[in-house]
Amino acid sequence: MPPVGGDTASQLLPAFWPVSDQHAVGHVALDAEPPSNSGEVLPLLLRLASLSDAMRQLQTADGAIVAERAADVLKEEMVESLTELAGLVDEESATMIRLRADALAGGMSSKDATLKIALDKMAPPLEVVCGPLCTWRPKTRVGLHSFLAAARNDEQQAVLDALDDSLEEALDVLRQDLDAEGLKVAYELPFNVTDLIVSAGEAAGHPKHFAYFLPEDEEVDELPLEEQRTLYLRNVHLERYSQITVPLAGALLDGPLQPGDVPIEATLMPWIRGHDHGHNLVLPETDYGWREDLGLEPFMALQEAIADVYGFLMLVTEPWLRISGASRLQMCATHIAEVLHYLRRGPWHYGDAGAAYVELSFLAENGFIEVDGKGRVSWTEDELCKGMTELARALTGDGLRSLQRFGEPGCRDGPGHVLGPALKIGQRYDELGSVHGGRRLAPALAYRKRHRARLTSGHARSADSGWMWRRSGRLARRRPTRSAGAGDRPGQRAQNLARSGVPREPAARRGGRTPRLLPPR
Repeated sequence: MPPVGGDTASQLLPAFWPVSDQHAVGHVALDAEPPSNSGEVLPLLLRLASLSDAMRQLQTADGAIVAERAADVLKEEMVESLTELAGLVDEESATMIRLRADALAGGMSSKDATLKIALDKMAPPLEVVCGPLCTWRPKTRVGLHSFLAAARNDEQQAVLDALDDSLEEALDVLRQDLDAEGLKVAYELPFNVTDLIVSAGEAAGHPKHFAYFLPEDEEVDELPLEEQRTLYLRNVHLERYSQITVPLAGALLDGPLQPGDVPIEATLMPWIRGHDHGHNLVLPETDYGWREDLGLEPFMALQEAIADVYGFLMLVTEPWLRISGASRLQMCATHIAEVLHYLRRGPWHYGDAGAAYVELSFLAENGFIEVDGKGRVSWTEDELCKGMTELARALTGDGLRSLQRFGEPGCRDGPGHVLGPALKIGQRYDELGSVHGGRRLAPALAYRKRHRARLTSGHARSADSGWMWRRSGRLARRRPTRSAGAGDRPGQRAQNLARSGVPREPAARRGGRTPRLLPPR
């Protein structure tokens, strides 16, 4: 398989990306079932998955088909299967499925079908995507053929709706704690809770997502952000946490509760919903004029950090704890474990990993967590909550202006200094070698070697900027994905909080110290 990159039109794209000998393929059994007629529906879904895998293998990195006649046959087979499937399910699901079939058959464009699904706000019991999906924009800028089928989870949807209904109560706590009276969520995006039944094609490759932002991830950008939605694959998120986050945290975390002992059925969905809302928090004076000075790539990483911080603070408010049934300690254990999970992905590939560097380094630099010489992280419930509140104050106030000083003359050692504690964790990754069945962990230390200069405001806008990839035109207006990242879904909305001159509580009332985002000049 040739390496990814270059301009060769016929280049094939590996399903698992980036190519690395540290990656291993693992499989888990997902127990979701079709909501009706399972005995007849499931074989059709598996058939569509096989056809979609074959279609994806006929595509190059830029979406070109290498064998048109073979692709035509596969499309015909998929249209027949989708038509048969539509006759076995409820009418709400059948309407969506028929639109997918019509797009494949050429009766309407994939874009028009996707727009209709979005404009009609469809959220059927059986959600089906059969067409182009962009797993990760830095991997490829075009959608590649994908198939996924997911069953709506009404019980968990009711929990999420209850969280949304109590959003103002949670925000009242943040307004008081952060002295931010005008803080609000600009708009609440629909969040459909489902369980994945089957996925194939590009959707089954790496990075593997537990959420998609639709219809943007289907290459449709015409809709305003307010009219898009999140498709959340809850069982994928639970499995990813159990299979990857838990063993990683066991190797690197020392705290009052191990993430493996957390009831993740109660903590993970509120965690990601808080992050989702965090992206849309604004103040009356929110202004993005500083983005051009800072540079797009670090701006996107800070967007994810801001969403993490505000999402966490919503997560540990009394209204959300009451609805979720989890304790504050359990939420803290979930959050710091997820931050470590994102860190291991490497900030040169993912904005969420860059956000993890910012969060962990701030917490360590200001004494809210401890990172020993081997990269092991010690934390307590009270100090983690205090640290995240202080980071929120810094990001709400003039902290983001301070971050713009990275790389300026007199700023000692640039970003490598403030990110030093996180780099110790990266060294620990290298020492571990393998965790959980031979899965190697991404060496975060390579960040400093390869991408240190690219955090500076000057270098981030240079032609060779590659820390989170340059985006052109419409892509530059979107924020990067969260993972499987937040969700690591491609091109999510870039709406968040940044302002200057917010009245701040005197340092003496916050424990007598002023938290630092940067070392003093």
